[in-house]
Amino acid sequence: LPAARMVATQGARSEPVTYWLTMGDYAAMSYLDRELVQLRYALKGQIPDGYLIRVSSLASEADPAFALHLEFANALMASIAPELRARLTGTS
Repeated sequence: LPAARMVATQGARSEPVTYWLTMGDYAAMSYLDRELVQLRYALKGQIPDGYLIRVSSLASEADPAFALHLEFANALMASIAPELRARLTGTS
């Protein structure tokens, strides 16, 4: 699953963030991906729904936080119904 990672900071506060976007049945991380997905749906006369899934934590070290995000996302996806998992990961 394509996901983006970034570290947001404000003063001494550091917040590693992992996120991904889905549109319709697709994971669409780049601007071009989103435009192509919208075009695919428009040609079928449909408007896709979308999700922004975000996992973050307050941590001074990014790499351990990102590993924890991955662990959390995997546990979350393993605990939900397959239909919802497919919608949240863009793999329907």
